[in-house]
Amino acid sequence: CVYYNTFYNALKRYREADQKRSEAESKVGDRRSKNEYRRLYMNAIEKASVVLDRHPKSKWVDDSLLLIGKAFYWREDYKEALLKFQELRENFQKSPLLREARYWRGLTLQAMGKTEDARIVLAEIGSDPDASFGSRARLALAELEAQQGNYEAAITAYERLLSQSERGDRLRAQVWKGIGDALVELKRYREAEVAFRNVLKSKPDTGIDYYARLRIGELMELQGDLEGAMEK
Repeated sequence: CVYYNTFYNALKRYREADQKRSEAESKVGDRRSKNEYRRLYMNAIEKASVVLDRHPKSKWVDDSLLLIGKAFYWREDYKEALLKFQELRENFQKSPLLREARYWRGLTLQAMGKTEDARIVLAEIGSDPDASFGSRARLALAELEAQQGNYEAAITAYERLLSQSERGDRLRAQVWKGIGDALVELKRYREAEVAFRNVLKSKPDTGIDYYARLRIGELMELQGDLEGAMEK
């Protein structure tokens, strides 16, 4: 009853917010779209909070805490997100969701600019062979290197991820995108164009697909292929 009447509705709103966010990422500067998905995430938070307030002994409490933390993360309310991940860790020490919560804690620390703390958390998850979020953590570490301006190190980390993943892995599009962005920073435009074309071959979501096509056009223009850039 708790699941279908409360947590299920919260999860439904969260998934709707994810979809709207993905669509918004392909509309650069569209503030209305951002406000819409932020509203949906808040709606998910409110509904999941009903589980915590009215059904504190429900088996869905740890699920609700994780969902609330993730929703706060996407709203960029990072302090609130950390509090929820910490609450889950402290009160549900045997929850199967702890690894996922640790991963999101690492992402949140990274978003807050707490680079070294994020690196410790993500490296711990990435080195755990039993962690289902290991590959995502290693992707986040590669992105962290890029954010720090360590582009060669980032490319090495991304390429290692590619070698460890299988074709059809949904993360491959993000990995190729990271490689492409790093190569652009290094002004290796031809290689970057190849990387972004590999993004398109990796079945990316709407936002990454749009971004890759935009980048390919820019790179073709930089290389003097104005006609090809116009076609993009």
